[in-house]
Amino acid sequence: MANFLDMVHKESKEEGEKFIKMLKSNKIKKRILPNESEDFALENALKSFDHLTKSKEFQDSIKGAYKRKRESK
Repeated sequence: MANFLDMVHKESKEEGEKFIKMLKSNKIKKRILPNESEDFALENALKSFDHLTKSKEFQDSIKGAYKRKRESK
């Protein structure tokens, strides 16, 4: 894992850290159920993922990473 993280761009790491902080502070919420759970519904998991990716915080994080990448070229 350390080798992979060495290849990740600094700004991407920073955006990832900000995203994790938002999860930990409950600014972004996540639902976790194990795949083998009888209550696990793939459709609900897809809806949750879709909702997360459409959140302003997630989109701002992704856009910020791409913007910095373009500016650094």
